[in-house]
Amino acid sequence: MNTNHYIIYFVNGTHKHVETSLDLNDLDNLSKINIDYHNFDYLIKVDKKFNKNLLNFKKFLPDGNEVWKKEKLINFKIQNFLEKRRVLFEKLDTQFLISLETPNNIQTEIIKKNKLFLRELSCRSELHNIHDCEKIFKFNAFYNLTHIEILDAGCGCSDRVPTVFISDPPETKNNFGIKATATAIVGSKGELLKITVQRLGSGYISLPEIKISGYESENAKHPILKPIVENII
Repeated sequence: MNTNHYIIYFVNGTHKHVETSLDLNDLDNLSKINIDYHNFDYLIKVDKKFNKNLLNFKKFLPDGNEVWKKEKLINFKIQNFLEKRRVLFEKLDTQFLISLETPNNIQTEIIKKNKLFLRELSCRSELHNIHDCEKIFKFNAFYNLTHIEILDAGCGCSDRVPTVFISDPPETKNNFGIKATATAIVGSKGELLKITVQRLGSGYISLPEIKISGYESENAKHPILKPIVENII
């Protein structure tokens, strides 16, 4: 027997998700699921795969359109970020103490930069700049590109000030993020001396591809890089 999924809206502004084998388009069936016809406003039949959590942040209209409660959604996402950030801080505090046991440990500076990033993390302005509420709903503030290791410095870069190209974070049904940015410094032989992540980005649930301009000639050797993604929840 097939199960039908409905969202029932009431005249007082509340709603209810109902799973039933009845066809509620036949309004006589409402009484069979204890719905008072006089309190009923309208109902929408939905796909069984729809995300029930969305009902807190958007309303399905009788004409098939949807209305988002953007500010309520943003406030929910920010509160969720704060709760997850608290857990990350606890992990980073432990990692920081361990890193201090090794003198001149580069990991110490990476952790300090990451903690500063998380301390300043609000994402409110970023979320307001996203006009698609579906993307706000699946926005991932974490999975940040905190560091890029240089495994091989390469050689022959033709650009005095090379540009670092970092791929976008993947967009999936549960993930949407912000692109990271970085800068690079090369030496006299075109070798990569330093690469610094300026904006850590977010939503890198898979490692990004990183390319540096100026290594296109036959005699050049592109550096070998290892992206480090942290703040994994």
